[in-house]
Amino acid sequence: SRIEQLLQAKQALAEGRQVVLLRDYAKGISEFEKSRDLFAAAGDVCEAAIAENWVAQVLPDVAKIAEGRAKLNALIADAKARRFQILLPPAYYWLAVSDYQQDRLSDSNRNFKTALRLAEAGIEAVREKSLRQTSRLLALAQEREHDRAERGLHLRVLVELVEHHLRVRLDRVVEREEHRLARLRGDGVRDADRAAERILDDRLLAGPARELAVQLRLEARETVVVDACEP
Repeated sequence: SRIEQLLQAKQALAEGRQVVLLRDYAKGISEFEKSRDLFAAAGDVCEAAIAENWVAQVLPDVAKIAEGRAKLNALIADAKARRFQILLPPAYYWLAVSDYQQDRLSDSNRNFKTALRLAEAGIEAVREKSLRQTSRLLALAQEREHDRAERGLHLRVLVELVEHHLRVRLDRVVEREEHRLARLRGDGVRDADRAAERILDDRLLAGPARELAVQLRLEARETVVVDACEP
């Protein structure tokens, strides 16, 4: 399947890098070519070009400088046609290295400058793209924050309206309540105190203040005279 081909291609590319670090250039070239062919079969043209770039880099190490230069020139032409800008700086760099190895100093100098210019342009393009993305994200965050603030404002207004409505309803209820005055007697108190039926509830009514009258009754008697030393 395509996924299996891509995985095998990436594995071959990784193995090629490892063996090149061990200075086994011939095996490295073989792994890079295997990776290139697998990427191409899977339809990943850009990755295939990257693997081909590795082949071109290592060819001078096995005394195949001219073949390496030819591959690099072909890569540059194909990258320009496909607008693969990311492939151009390394291709021009290794072409400059190859020119230097062949004592083509003017070509080497020109290709080094081209590689540097394209790399700087690529970095600037990446920076501008990053800035645009950051600006969009910032604008989106500000827009969401504004929407959140508006929703909060609407919620506060709604709460205040509900509270105002409740206060108005409560004031109206209070205004409709009956105000009763204290009475000496009457049936209205029964309604106020909710006394049960068939129960005498006069005790619930307010009455005048009373004082307990106490009368001392003294009977008239004859005065008795008592002599001194009388038993």
